Amino acid sequence: MPEETKLKSTDQLLLARELGRTAFHAGKPCSPVGDENLMAFFRSCGGRSVGMVPAGEAPTLTILVAWIAQWREEAHRPASPTFADSEQVGGVHDQTPPPSADLLMQRPVLQVASQ
Repeated sequence: MPEETKLKSTDQLLLARELGRTAFHAGKPCSPVGDENLMAFFRSCGGRSVGMVPAGEAPTLTILVAWIAQWREEAHRPASPTFADSEQVGGVHDQTPPPSADLLMQRPVLQVASQ
């Protein structure tokens, strides 16, 4: 990788977290070595070998930990509601039918006293 296109260590960690997020939402297990995108990223870094970290880059273990941390964070984050979940309240299906128009018409109208 040419020097001017190398990612800084902070950018590498942000990328690892994004790849962890993407892997989780793609249904991949929490195993960074099974993520072909992360492995492609490591191959693109070049110059990495066991115990050796290229100057200015994040250590491999730190990148792996960032990937795992984001994957786990996504796994423990409450799911965002979707249209299919619109009838659910607090995670429990609301089985109460909506009030009928007749029932709504029978409700008394509140009178506001004027002063």
